[in-house]
Amino acid sequence: MDTKGVPPEEAAEIVLHLWYSAAVTQKQSVQLVNCVSRLFAQPASTLKNAYSAGPDIALTYHYEPSTMTLLGDLVQSDYEWREAAEEMRRVTLAPPRIDYRERYIASLSPFHRVSSTRIRETGILLPFGMPTTDFTQPNR
Repeated sequence: MDTKGVPPEEAAEIVLHLWYSAAVTQKQSVQLVNCVSRLFAQPASTLKNAYSAGPDIALTYHYEPSTMTLLGDLVQSDYEWREAAEEMRRVTLAPPRIDYRERYIASLSPFHRVSSTRIRETGILLPFGMPTTDFTQPNR
């Protein structure tokens, strides 16, 4: 992820939610769209390149045209978080799956049970007790 102008702590949080959460904040969504937009602004020849992330870190990447098409579709999607959250809950909390969920939860310690249930309900990876109200944009 190209994080020009984003402090490392913020970039790490954005990537964490990109990988593990079903929603992101408005600010994170804008930064993700900007990141993808910068990819589209590059000439096709630079979509296979090496990127220096510091004196000792180099990343190599290659984006196939099909990947770029998918990224473009994601950036242009217009579904709302309410719609996405309902679908997520329909799948993750489906009544036919209750036996599997309860067996899994029973194997956890009490604190992990609460946390596991919370992430299934909200779709957002946060420390327990943190409000999820700022997470209003679906993780596209």
